[in-house]
Amino acid sequence: MGLSEFGLRTNDTLHYQHNYYNRWANQLRIKPITSNGNYVGQFIETASHEFCTPLAAIQSSADLIEQHVNREAATSSTPAIRRHLAVISAKLTALDRLLRDTLTLSQIEAGKTELQLEWTDSVSFIRTLLESTYGPELASHRENCRLFKHSNVRQGSVHEFVLKTGGSERKIIKVREVACNSRPIFIEINVYLAAMSAKFPATYSTLSPAALATLLAQTYDLENVRCAFLVRGVGDTYLVESEQDRFILRIYRSSHRSLAHVQAEVAMLLALKQAGVSVSYPIVDRTKGTIQTIDAIEGQRQAVLFSYAPGQPASILTPNQLRSLGREMARFHRVSSTLTLPGERWVFDLDTTFFHPLERLQPTFGADQEGYDWLRNQATYVVEKLSHVNTAGFMTGYCHFDFLPKNVHFEGESVTLFDFDFMGYGWLINDIMSFWQHLALAVYAGRMSQQACDEAYAFFLEGYGEFGSISDQELALVPYLSLGFWLFYMSFHTTHDQFYSFSQPAHRNVYIGFLRHLVAMYWDKLAD
Repeated sequence: MGLSEFGLRTNDTLHYQHNYYNRWANQLRIKPITSNGNYVGQFIETASHEFCTPLAAIQSSADLIEQHVNREAATSSTPAIRRHLAVISAKLTALDRLLRDTLTLSQIEAGKTELQLEWTDSVSFIRTLLESTYGPELASHRENCRLFKHSNVRQGSVHEFVLKTGGSERKIIKVREVACNSRPIFIEINVYLAAMSAKFPATYSTLSPAALATLLAQTYDLENVRCAFLVRGVGDTYLVESEQDRFILRIYRSSHRSLAHVQAEVAMLLALKQAGVSVSYPIVDRTKGTIQTIDAIEGQRQAVLFSYAPGQPASILTPNQLRSLGREMARFHRVSSTLTLPGERWVFDLDTTFFHPLERLQPTFGADQEGYDWLRNQATYVVEKLSHVNTAGFMTGYCHFDFLPKNVHFEGESVTLFDFDFMGYGWLINDIMSFWQHLALAVYAGRMSQQACDEAYAFFLEGYGEFGSISDQELALVPYLSLGFWLFYMSFHTTHDQFYSFSQPAHRNVYIGFLRHLVAMYWDKLAD
């Protein structure tokens, strides 16, 4: 490997450059360059001057043709001649301006000309640049293609120019300014030319931790930001560390969580934080916003930075931890039962937890018709049972619907709730059910005895009762609603490529085995 490959010039490379530019000078019939090493500057300066002469001749010829056309009577070819003359004139003007600008830059670089700085309007400058560069594309989409900017005045003014065509948006240029003596000064210009180039389509990309760290440092009041990929689930989760604190960054997947979904989740978590519920909450950025939109290769994705939940998960909880979890769930329900949220979230009802999942699951069973028929029969039995229950008095509100130990952290006996990714509106008993079925699963797996399961559930309900109330009628339905919990998530697994393996026969048979255990152990009647 030679020195020139590291950007170092040797005598050989200088000799090569000297010969290279002189070969071009010979073909262009301009004077050769000297051997002082400034080959590029000499070549540009000489070529720029030499090109001016033929350009002037072409312009003069075009002017003579135009004068002749103006004097003579119009013919059928006159319009075409005028169009060609206009094209020639426009191209000559552009080329002349390019040569003059190139020569000026060369002279500035060589120290022969002093750069004169002038105030300018950045917005007008960028708009002119974009329209001259992407003018044909804009013209061909007059109805649905436009340039627009987003301005954010805080740490200076940020203008993002976006080319919008139909339903897609492509960021082209971002300009950041600060004020100096009441005049705007460029302090950063980012040109996203790569965004205009063709990309091979993708359904799911993993965003660069380093690039995310840069984004977070620019967007939040954080210093020395470090970002590391943690886990891929419904979305992507990153650990963020900075001089100030640790955080969790969630990158949502647009195919499963829309902006409206994320807005509702953020609004609820902020309300819970305001009410003093111990949750991992969204961090506010420099503009007082909480949701970042990232242009990934597959399209726009939403990102939210969350506070870090202190402590660790615990699979087997102490009596005091069980009471703490029950109390915090009840405090969460006291708030979620009163909220009206912006955006949108799904509803947990018989359609979304029984009927629709069964429809989606049917093709995945293939030859295992017996297993599918068994699930359908149990679901029919639960629906029939619920038809004889007066559910009008059941407590309703926004549910977490995934209250498993992996989604809570304990620091001693203090608990913090997080991962509200599946939150939706429904009976609040669903959250108690999701925790109970975790205890039942521990019995099925041999991690605890039935007696220990019953005692743990009692401690949990004791804590829940300190801040909330739930009827015996609702509690009696917990084992039956557990079937809807599993059908919901088995159905979800078929929609997300990260969980496709969970829909394969080996995993599915494990799930059905546990559900058969639930029916045999906890239901008061078996359905054939």
